[in-house]
Amino acid sequence: FVFLLLRFEELGLTLAQRLSGAETKARADRMVAKTLRLLPDGYHVFHDLVLGGVHIAHAVVGPNGFFPVINRTNLGRITDVRDSLRLNGLPFLRDIVSLAWRRSHALLRQLDLGHSGDLQVCPVLCFSRASVDAGRLIRGVMITQTSSLVRLILEHESVLSSEKILKLTDRLAPMVRVK
Repeated sequence: FVFLLLRFEELGLTLAQRLSGAETKARADRMVAKTLRLLPDGYHVFHDLVLGGVHIAHAVVGPNGFFPVINRTNLGRITDVRDSLRLNGLPFLRDIVSLAWRRSHALLRQLDLGHSGDLQVCPVLCFSRASVDAGRLIRGVMITQTSSLVRLILEHESVLSSEKILKLTDRLAPMVRVK
């Protein structure tokens, strides 16, 4: 019974969470957007990208990489066991690391860059309401909490040429959903 209650809570199936879920998500997106404003010049941030049925909360393009950011609003403590994420010690119902990769690849296909082997993408799972053990890469996905997001992006060791930055920013701009 307790296990089912925890699972329902994870999925947002409690009545209070269903009623306030949209506001919680919007608040979390604003918090991440505010944090991303701390990136220095040379970084381009895009918010609320919609491509087909896939939504990417934020995308960062900078001299050290391309970072699609998927925002998560789970409460609790995020840990990993054998490259699998856990919420309060329990595995997620879906493999959210693979989900981050699928969304990132869908974005690359939409940008017509899915075939470009020289473009390194680093998907980010950003937990805005959970504590995350030291931010790290799990199966190539950056796992972090909002307070560590900018630091981890800046520390990422990759190189993105100015030509790729220009190409990405030109293709991302029309995908931003205007509210």
